[in-house]
Amino acid sequence: MWAFGVTINLLSLFGLIIVLGIIVDDAIVIGENIYRHVEEGMTPIRAAVIGAEEVMWPVTVAVLTTIAAFSPLFFIQGQIGDFMGQLPLVVLASLTVSLIEALLILPAHLAHLPKIKDKEGNIIQQAPEKMGMVRRSYSRFVRARDHFVHGILAGIYERFLRFSLQWRYLTVTTGICTALLAYGLLKGGIIQDVLIQKMDSETLICNLEMPIGSRTELVKEQVSKISQHVKTAPEVVNVRMNIGRAYDIAGAGAVGLNDQSHIGQLVIELLPADAREAKGGRSSEELLQEFRQVSGNLPGVNSVVWQALSGGPGGKAIEIKIASTNPEYLEPLSKRIKTELAGYAGVFDIDDDYDQGKREAQIRLLEAARPAGITVTDLGNHVRSAIYGKEAKRFSRNREDIKIMVRYPEEFRNNIYNLETMYLPTGTSYVNRGWIPFSEVAQLEESESFTTLNRTNMKPSISVFADVNEQDGTANIADIIEEINKTFNNVLVNEFPGTELQFLGNYEERTKSFASLRIAFPVALLLIYLCLAALFRSYFQPLVVMMAIPFGFQGAIIGHWLTDNPFTMLSRIGCVALTGIIVNDSLVLVDFINARIRSGLSEIEATISGARLRLRAILLTTLTTVAGLTPLMFETSFQAVFLIPMAVTLTFGLVFATILTLIIVPAINMIYFDCVRFGLRLRGKNVDGVADFLQEHQDRLKLLDEPNPG
Repeated sequence: MWAFGVTINLLSLFGLIIVLGIIVDDAIVIGENIYRHVEEGMTPIRAAVIGAEEVMWPVTVAVLTTIAAFSPLFFIQGQIGDFMGQLPLVVLASLTVSLIEALLILPAHLAHLPKIKDKEGNIIQQAPEKMGMVRRSYSRFVRARDHFVHGILAGIYERFLRFSLQWRYLTVTTGICTALLAYGLLKGGIIQDVLIQKMDSETLICNLEMPIGSRTELVKEQVSKISQHVKTAPEVVNVRMNIGRAYDIAGAGAVGLNDQSHIGQLVIELLPADAREAKGGRSSEELLQEFRQVSGNLPGVNSVVWQALSGGPGGKAIEIKIASTNPEYLEPLSKRIKTELAGYAGVFDIDDDYDQGKREAQIRLLEAARPAGITVTDLGNHVRSAIYGKEAKRFSRNREDIKIMVRYPEEFRNNIYNLETMYLPTGTSYVNRGWIPFSEVAQLEESESFTTLNRTNMKPSISVFADVNEQDGTANIADIIEEINKTFNNVLVNEFPGTELQFLGNYEERTKSFASLRIAFPVALLLIYLCLAALFRSYFQPLVVMMAIPFGFQGAIIGHWLTDNPFTMLSRIGCVALTGIIVNDSLVLVDFINARIRSGLSEIEATISGARLRLRAILLTTLTTVAGLTPLMFETSFQAVFLIPMAVTLTFGLVFATILTLIIVPAINMIYFDCVRFGLRLRGKNVDGVADFLQEHQDRLKLLDEPNPG
């Protein structure tokens, strides 16, 4: 952590929880294998050496596959990527150090285990009367545990595995069908698919806007009406009122502020979510619905927009920026788009950033001014001097500069008629100076000014904002954006030529993150495949191990359905991380099966014996990881709620992957052996079973590894 300069925060702690489960998994694989040799009568020192050496490469590759799965998270773009960037750093640093500890330090500790059997193979037992009560109780517990795991559970598993391997094609087909059903839950909309789930916020923001030029007293009066009603809610702790100023709290923070006399803002602090739930209080969404009803009836108000601060990316759910070469198209097009948005269920707080400005007088110089020698600068300076004033003299009084300004009397500055009847001076000196009527050389037009000038790609632009409630399943941001874009390309682009749309806000963040994941996930799979191919020295057997990954995703989807959690962006990131964790148990299992086939066992007996030997270690690794992640799923604090979908993905994904690793992976491995046998038969090779093929393959690799004497 120190080497990478990572700050410890909530996500770092979550990463440490994940890594803790993986570290314990590796320690269990090595420790259980050493303990198995001790149980078989080997001396502890020799068991530590042999047991660690047997699983050294599988454990190393397992750590590398986990790192390979997490490393693409470095390249996720957008605000989600900035937030998630610390997770792979934590995993990379922790797993690198833990691998050294698991391979070197842990076997040294386990070399001091007590002997279980003597030289003749008899179990060493201490007389019960020589034991204390605690040791006697613990001894009974150990015997009962071993009897259950090695006797009852292993026996049931072996019988079921034999049946599954006998009907291996039906077993794999059944697993594929259940996976398709699980994916149907997600694609069919039964499980909500959102960017970031709505959380019970603890801060509400109300932005009020009145017509341009409204006095701050009027703004304060309207904001106070909302504030008085808000204060009556028992869930409200504090209310802050800003008049003539609004902070972009959900976006740029205090740096982004808007100072105008016609705007106001309320910042409402609520009780913590768990405190409100304990008291039976309302959620932030329920409070927002009530507050919107109150603020919707205020007279003389242009718009009132409510927002709940959440832990996701800042910005509105929908932000459409309209840019056009013709500024006159912006306002009518924005109204058309707002009308389109209003027709979708679940879309509310529709607004734009276009404000009609104050009335102003625009002066344009006529061609008749050229013979008179009057320029635009002369016209502007004279009008400014007449209305604002021109400095005639400056003197000091009490250490302050006093300016004497000369301008028209007040009665001549209140009516635009006096501006049109003024005379403009001509000539360059007082000697030959003349005067010419204003109407002879200039033209005055009344119009409305712009409060702000927004441009996109050097074009005038307007932004349309809206919020979307995706939780009830009636609205989907991606579908709404797709329909708006289709309507614009088919209809509106012909009515408003030279106009373009840009979709920003949460949709932009969603697009960036999804595009990054489309690259990150295949890269993770490729890295995992390369690590497995180096371990098995085969191009096809790594696919057997990687077949467990889709079944792990199946568990993640079913977990979201059972816990009633939406499938969020963090769930997808959890699926990328899950790929590296799932293959750990599978690759050690397949490696054990290959070793027993090379020792002379048949494929089915090697598969059953290898799976039975790995049963205890696989169950322990899953239980430890699940035990570390389960408490997070029940966390209610606002800071941790948005991490729950990732915890659900990893927890249920591991549970389902473990069950399928013990059943589906051996069946797929047997199908792989069938394919190998069929391929050898097609090539006309007289190879007795897969054992000879594997041994021949290993011998050929050893010859390639030996130096050439020539």
